[in-house]
Amino acid sequence: MTKMAGNEETKHSQSTFKTILRQNKFLFIQRLNHAANSSSSLQTAISIEDEEKDIKKNLKRSACNSGQEIMQCYSLISLFIYVIMIATGGTNIGNCPADDYLPVWMIIYGCTGIVVGFTFTCLGFPVLSCLLLIASFVGAARLYSIFTKVQHTNNEGLFYCPQSVYLLSFIIVIVDIVLFNIIILSCCAFFASNLI
Repeated sequence: MTKMAGNEETKHSQSTFKTILRQNKFLFIQRLNHAANSSSSLQTAISIEDEEKDIKKNLKRSACNSGQEIMQCYSLISLFIYVIMIATGGTNIGNCPADDYLPVWMIIYGCTGIVVGFTFTCLGFPVLSCLLLIASFVGAARLYSIFTKVQHTNNEGLFYCPQSVYLLSFIIVIVDIVLFNIIILSCCAFFASNLI
C-alpha cells in the first residue's frame, strides 16, 4: 500500500509538475511574443524616426534647390538692372547739376554689382557684397541730401537732375535697403532653425 501511495504521490507530483511546466511554457511563450512585439515596436519606432529624418533631409534639399533657383533668377534680374544703371549713368554724366556725382555713382554701383554677382556665383558668399552695401548707403546719402531740392523740368536750374537718373537711383537704393533687411532676417531665421 505504501508503494501504491508513493506511486500516486509520484503521479500527482508529476502531473503537478507537468501543469506547472505547461503554465510556465505558456508564460514563456507569452513573454517571448511580448518581447518580439516589443522589439518589432522598437524597430517600428526606429524606422519611423528614420523616415522622419529622411523627410527632413528631403525638405532641406528641396528648399535648398528652390533657394538656388531663386538666387539664379535674382542674379539675372540684378545683372539686367546693373547694366541699365551703367547705361543711364553713362549717358547722363555732366547732365545732373543737382549732384554731378550721381551718374558716376550709378556707373560705379552697376560695375560693382556685376562684379559681386559673378563672385557670388563662382565663389559663394562674397566679401565684395559689403562693398555693394556701402555703395548703396553712399548713394542713399547723395540722394536724400537733395531729395527736397531736386527738380526734373528746368534743365538750366541749379538742382536739375534727369528724372531717369534720380528715380532709378532712388528705386535701387530703396530696393537694396529692403533686400538687405530681408537677407539679415533670413540669415537670422536660418541660424535660429539650425539651433533648434
